[in-house]
Order: sequence, then C-alpha cells, then structure tokens
Amino acid sequence: MHDHSTEMWHLNSADFPSAAAFERKAEFLLRYAILAPSGHNTQPWLFAIEDGQIAVIADRRRALPVVDPHDRELTSSGGAAIANLEIAAAHVGFRSTVTPIPGVTNPDLLALVRLENATHAPPPPKLFEAIT
Repeated sequence: MHDHSTEMWHLNSADFPSAAAFERKAEFLLRYAILAPSGHNTQPWLFAIEDGQIAVIADRRRALPVVDPHDRELTSSGGAAIANLEIAAAHVGFRSTVTPIPGVTNPDLLALVRLENATHAPPPPKLFEAIT
C-alpha cells in the first residue's frame, strides 16, 4: 500500500518545468505555497492562475468564525502561503511582485502575485529548504 499523505513534502526543485508555459511553472511553485503553516492547519487559501499572475484568494469555507471572527489568522495564513511562493519562485530564478488587494471589490481576493525573471540572487538555501 502506498502512502500518499507525505508525497506533498517530497518536492525537488530540479523538477521545475523551466521550458513550460507560465501556468505549469505556477502550478509547480504553488506546490511549495500550500506547505505554508496556517491557523489550525485549515489551509484557507485558493489560487487562480490567469493573465501571467497568481491570485491568492481566501477560502471562506475553511474560516473559523469562533476562534478567528475577524479573519486575522485566515489572512495571515494567506500571507504565509505567499511567502512560500516568493521563496520558491526566487529559488528557481523569479522575482515576485506582490500586490495586496484591500478587498473592496472582492473581499476574498487577498493579493496578486506576478512572477518575472530575476536579476538578483536567490534566497539563502536554508530558507528554501525550510519550506519542506
């Protein structure tokens, strides 16, 4: 019997699809984003890849209104996922531009992340390795 529960932790950045379309690259990097810590391990985020960027969306179905009535932990959890995404993107040669969205038109949209080819050094290897 094969245990799939730990497969998400076994990522190899050498498998990054550098010649693929943006969507495939983003999907690969999101595998690191979803490993972020979250309040009560609820993983209250969704991602949408479109127009060369990644939308980070609050998943209200995973909100905890009793212990987090103002969605502070939910929002912080989204920020942790964004941080993992930025670290992983830098590791494979991208610079991230994060645009926080104040939620006026869409209260669930937390931020937009645009990835561009990097011109600076990647993060320290230990920081990247800490994700998994």
